[in-house]
Amino acid sequence: MTLRGSGWAWAAGAIGLLLTLWLWQPGYMGYDGAFQWSQGRTGHYENGHPPLMAMLWGVVDRVVPGPLGMFALQAVLYWTALAGIGAGIGWPPWCRALLVLAWGLWPPLFGLIAHVLKDVWTMALFALAVWALQVELRRPSAWLRTAALLALLLACAFRHNALSGALPLIAWWAVRTLRAHGLPAGRGAWRPLGLTLVAAVLMQLAAGLPARHPAVRRIHGLWSPVALWDMAAVSLREGRLQFPDGFAEPSLTLDELRGYFREYSAATIYQTGHLHTTLYTPYSDEDVRRLLKAWMRLPLDHRQAWVAHRLRLSSLLFGWDRAGRPDFHVFSPIRYEFPGNPAIQYHPSRFQPYLMARLSGLHATPLFAGWLYLLLAAMTAVVAGSRILRSPSPQAGLALAVALSCLGYALPLVVLSGSAEFRYLAWPVLASLVAPVLLAPQSGVRRTS
Repeated sequence: MTLRGSGWAWAAGAIGLLLTLWLWQPGYMGYDGAFQWSQGRTGHYENGHPPLMAMLWGVVDRVVPGPLGMFALQAVLYWTALAGIGAGIGWPPWCRALLVLAWGLWPPLFGLIAHVLKDVWTMALFALAVWALQVELRRPSAWLRTAALLALLLACAFRHNALSGALPLIAWWAVRTLRAHGLPAGRGAWRPLGLTLVAAVLMQLAAGLPARHPAVRRIHGLWSPVALWDMAAVSLREGRLQFPDGFAEPSLTLDELRGYFREYSAATIYQTGHLHTTLYTPYSDEDVRRLLKAWMRLPLDHRQAWVAHRLRLSSLLFGWDRAGRPDFHVFSPIRYEFPGNPAIQYHPSRFQPYLMARLSGLHATPLFAGWLYLLLAAMTAVVAGSRILRSPSPQAGLALAVALSCLGYALPLVVLSGSAEFRYLAWPVLASLVAPVLLAPQSGVRRTS
């Protein structure tokens, strides 16, 4: 039996999937993952982590206990999306196969796929949406556009901040939907813009539905740890505590805060026991509003200190200072034992620790420089935009949407991220690699649309 056309890409995807399952089973699981597994097992959730993942894990755990089931599912989604996208590229079959393997085994992504993380699920779901939109270029279909929206909806339900990355893809969905109904998207920007905004609002509302389940403990002000961390950074740079009344103990001193403060993560300052977030302290709505107001005023009242803090975090997150980013903020190859969770029984491949050590050893190389991926996405957006201006091009339109999705997902982290963890860039890295390839001729796609 010989493989023809797209079969090579699908065969490469199957090989990649089997290799992933063999090398990385049962998957690594840090504190966040172990906590979500515990929630899924007990049926008691909280919205600090989007509860959809814990709810799904609870179902999967009944069939395949522990992290293995969720790890296998995310690997299937990941390689299916990559194989599907690769199969649609109008290259020779063997080139499509190499492309799929190059994407899937790209060191930063291959290391991340070994971890059971909501970031990995979000990346895989975004990739599935891109695949559906790519297939829709050659076979216009309301079902495919609906499938893309559903994948984006699930991605937004897995990460609180995913909507900013989904917006460009929703906009492309809106353009294709208008054209399918005979309404030229280019005549008046209000049509695609209006449809995009309506779809985005409905998607965000739907993504929040799992958090409204009666079994979910709802926490207000989920952003409070980042807000207090920003205030701590400003306090240390200006030599004066800047916390609103009630959020810091009177006994807290600058020296104590400095001892716990880390530039790469908000988590450590709460080990003082003198700072209280809304996650564990029942503040009133008025208290939450006071904290939000104080946080919003930081860039205005303490501009220099705030900008310096945020630029420092960005240099760590986006890899300008890769040496200053801790190894455990790139990969975290552990299986955290959360109280109450059963002991994990597994027999990992003997190559697993060796391979993870080799991948971790690359974290200071340009492969893990996030800014390079953002630059690649920006360049792709410029090229795609220029092609669209010269002549309508459906593949250039999709490439532009994917490139802008990369940028839209990553850039808000400059001001909103509470950590320099590389996993936050999972989708931006993959999107930046996929977008330029989408500029190539697509199998079965006409030049104009």
